[in-house]
Amino acid sequence: VMSLRPAAIMTTVRALMEAGADAEEADEEHDCTPVFGAAEGGQLAILVYLVEECGASLRHVGNGGETIMHTATGYGHLDIVRYVTKKAPELTDMPNKYNETPIMLASGTGMTSVIRHLARLGCSLSRVDTDGHTALGYARANGHHDTARLLEDIASAGGWRPYAAARRMAYV
Repeated sequence: VMSLRPAAIMTTVRALMEAGADAEEADEEHDCTPVFGAAEGGQLAILVYLVEECGASLRHVGNGGETIMHTATGYGHLDIVRYVTKKAPELTDMPNKYNETPIMLASGTGMTSVIRHLARLGCSLSRVDTDGHTALGYARANGHHDTARLLEDIASAGGWRPYAAARRMAYV
């Protein structure tokens, strides 16, 4: 379905919901709801429709402890990340069952715009997953050198605010 144009996808989703489909029904394999599919595909309009018109929850947790925020950050969908941080801010830095946080997943895929947004919100850069890796470790392990440099700069500045202030001063 996600290979269709966004308007066609929305038409299909609306038709399914009007026919009685359950916006909260999770698949059996991963225990993920349609909201996860919308987040994975970068379909903000569909996600908003499912949440605001069909009553789907942003707070569903899959079998691996993943949330909608893990999905959106891992795929780098900043518009969805922004929406979720406004509607369910508690998910912003929530770890999954492997203690992976959304900023770790964004780091592992090199999604610097998402990392900037999450760092601005105060997400932890020092938290470690069950294997002892940090967000910086994820970036390095996956060859995302620009992302690693950004994370190093934010950490060495003492967090997002000092980092942003130093960058502003560099342009004066």
